[in-house]
Formats: sequence, structure tokens, C-alpha cells
Amino acid sequence: MLILDDARGAAACLAAADRVGGDLADRASTRRQLSLVCQAIGVDVAVLDSLPVPIALHFCGHLVADEHEAIEEIRTVLDRIGPVVAHGSLAAGADILIAEEVLRRGSELHVVLPFPMEEFIQTSVAPQGPEWVDRFQFCLDSAASVTVVTAARQGDDDAAYAYCSSIAMGTALIRSRFMAGRAVQIAVWDGILSSRFAGTSVDVARWATSGSTQIIVKVERSGTSTPARPRPGPSRTVEAILFADVKGFSALPDSQVPTFVNDVLRPLAAVLDGVDVRQRNGWGDALFVVLDSVATAADVALRLQEVMANLDLEVLGLPNLSLRIGVHAGPVFSLHDPVRAVTSYFGEHVNRAARIEPITPPGAVFVTGACAALLALDADSEFACEYVGRVATAKSYGEFPMYLLRRVAGSGTSRS
Repeated sequence: MLILDDARGAAACLAAADRVGGDLADRASTRRQLSLVCQAIGVDVAVLDSLPVPIALHFCGHLVADEHEAIEEIRTVLDRIGPVVAHGSLAAGADILIAEEVLRRGSELHVVLPFPMEEFIQTSVAPQGPEWVDRFQFCLDSAASVTVVTAARQGDDDAAYAYCSSIAMGTALIRSRFMAGRAVQIAVWDGILSSRFAGTSVDVARWATSGSTQIIVKVERSGTSTPARPRPGPSRTVEAILFADVKGFSALPDSQVPTFVNDVLRPLAAVLDGVDVRQRNGWGDALFVVLDSVATAADVALRLQEVMANLDLEVLGLPNLSLRIGVHAGPVFSLHDPVRAVTSYFGEHVNRAARIEPITPPGAVFVTGACAALLALDADSEFACEYVGRVATAKSYGEFPMYLLRRVAGSGTSRS
């Protein structure tokens, strides 16, 4: 019907399919395929509303002075937007109020915590009283999924809180694209900016850059926003981390190593010139690069693959070689490396990034779910991340959601 330019007929077909039923995955795949047809022939994708899917919701908020008022406002908003698939954290206050209402309506709840549950309860739930701990536990037990983004906190750790919120927001945006649907943020916020680098005001500002719908529930805050109280010593910052190596290098005889260094490694290294690189290192055929943003890391990764693909290895007298690249992002320490006498980056997320490259198919770029979520927050992103599943990483480090990175057609070849 769409191809025959009969949008009304297509809508009727989809309405009939809606009455039949079908699970969310079926609806999502149907909507994704038909959205491609709509784009190709210039038909408004609103025709797909006849086969509805839930709103991909991100929720956040602060402690509230009047819980009853906040709940009524939250219910009014949820009544208006309809069924949701919700993503957010579970701090005492608005987070738990929204999560409870989502669950009461039978909708899916996906919880993202900045660090393990026991620590999170101590910092963000228990200080408001034992009843909030019970409500937190109920929501956690009822959640469809729980994601913990770092292994432990570091002081008050705004980096972990902000990272957690960014992943929740990006995951909601990824879910909306999977369903070919809409993403909405509900933020219970009094409108007062915070001096911290994490919190509701930061989440509101970050979501606004995504271009998706935002609903502010303005209610009075209970108490005041507390300034950050970092533990003495180094703090973490969120950085993008890239590891790469050349498959086939270990089989090269010594006679071919100079050619490899001059004609393969040198043009690969040239990709890093002129880029805001926090750190670059190499050993043999391997590259370790820390960059200022996931967008820059994604651009560098794909340009490295483009350079490798354009090398004429036969003319160089080299065997078949291919590049494997893994990209991750997370809170890491920037510390002086006493061995190399330079600033370097350390922490669990560096270790996680290192475990991705060995399981990446040659010629491809794999990015973690966290990296894909951060890229999704960029409304002008020139990159697409295609979900490939939960993949076991090298050295039994764990199993994580993994995405194949590609550049959107017609977006250009580089980012300054």
C-alpha cells in the first residue's frame, strides 16, 4: 500500500495488525522496515502510528517536598503519553516515584545504577529513611533489567553519576530507534541549576541536546542540592578508549617488519595527527588511544579502517592483514605513569576496552553498549551502531552488549 502511494490503505492494514496483537519485537521490526519505505518514497512516518509501540522513556528527578503532589503530576504525564519502556536510576525521591508508577501500570522498567547496589543504597537511598530502601528493593526486584556501570564508587564520584545518567538516556534513545518510535524524558525538577557535574539539571540539559521530547514536572525540592564532596586524591573523568591491532602481524618474518612499520603502521598513526588525543601508545602492531569524546573516537576508528582497506598489501609484498578495533568509554583515572614518565589512563574501563578488540571481526569496529549510548545522545551524530548481541569478551572478562559501528551514508568522512 505504501509503495502504491496509498497511505490510508497502509494505515488500515496496520490497524488490523494492531488488533491481531504480536509481541513488541514483531511490531518493532515491522515499523523499522516500513519506516525505510516511508523515507524512500517521501511518505510521513506518522502512518506507522496505526501500529503503536511504547514510548522509550528516560526518567530522572530530585527529592520532593510533597510526595502526593509529585505522584499526581507524574500520573498525569504518564496518562498523557501512554505505555512506556522506562530507563533510569533509583535514587530516593522522584526516581523511585516514577519507577513505582511505571511498574503499577505494567510497563517495563530498566534500571541503571552508577555502582553496585550496596554502595548505591548507602549514598542515594538509605539517608532518606528505611522505607525508601524497601521501595528501592521492590523496584529493583521488579525491573526487567539492571545494569551497573562501574564496579565501585570513588568519593562522591560525579563522574560515575553523570556516566550512569548518560547511559540511561542513550539507551532510551537506542530503544526508540529500535522500535522506530519516540523517546521522551520526564524530569521532576524545580528548575534550579546545580553546581555539581551530575544531577537532574545536568540530565535535563544533556537530554535537550538530543532533540527528543522533554517533559518537566516542576515540584518543590526537599532540602537543597549538596555540593560535591570528592575524596582527597585523583578523581575520574569519562574518556573514550580505543584499542586496535593488526591480525596477521605475528606471522610476519623479520624481513617484512620494516615495510610494515613504514607502510602500514605509519599511515595508521597519521590518522591521529591533528586529532585531540589525550594519549597515544603502541607496541608492535597494537594501538592504544584515549580521546576527548566518543564521536572523535568513532571517527578515528572508522578512518583507521578506511586507511587499512586502501593499502595495496600485494604491492607492498605483505600477506593478507586486517585491522580489528574496539571502542569503549567510561570513568578512568588520569595519572602519571612512572615507567613511561608521561600522563596515562588507568582503571576498570581501560581493562574493559582492551578486552573488546580481540573479539572484533577483522575489518570491523565494535563498540560497547555504553559507547553506543553516548553516541546516541548526539543529535547530529554521523554514526550508526547496529546491535550484534551480548558477546563474551577476551580472557573471560565478561559478556557485554556489543554494537557494530558504521558511518551514516552521506555524512562525510571525518570530524574536526
